[in-house]
Order: sequence, then C-alpha cells, then structure tokens
Amino acid sequence: TPAKTDHRNRPLEYDEFVLVLNGKLVLTEPDGTVHEFTPGQALIVPKGYTGTWEQQGRYRELAIIATHRSPSN
Repeated sequence: TPAKTDHRNRPLEYDEFVLVLNGKLVLTEPDGTVHEFTPGQALIVPKGYTGTWEQQGRYRELAIIATHRSPSN
C-alpha cells in the first residue's frame, strides 16, 4: 500500500539496508534532494536519517535492520 513517513521530527533510530522488490521508494532529503529506487536497487538508510520516506505503487522490500546489543558481562 502506498505510504509516506516523515522522519524530520523523528530521525531513524537504526541503520537499515533496503532492497526494493516491487514498486518505487522515494527518499526526499530535508534540502529537497530526491532519491528514487526501483526494483533491483538497494540502499542503506543511515541511523539519524531525517527526510521523508515514500512508498509508491505495490511496494515491497527486503529490509535488514542493524541493531546494537550491549556488551555482555
């Protein structure tokens, strides 16, 4: 389902690898720069990203999220 997420007031909390499987992903930076990704293209969205994230068409993705564990004692 098409959707748009605004990270300008809530930066991304983790690093995320995304492989677009279907549809289109449009990332828009706070300065207005637009990045478009279509099926077969991959990207890394860094922790702290503050732009918008828009999924267009019948969007599907494979996403890998990097979380950090605290060191064990």
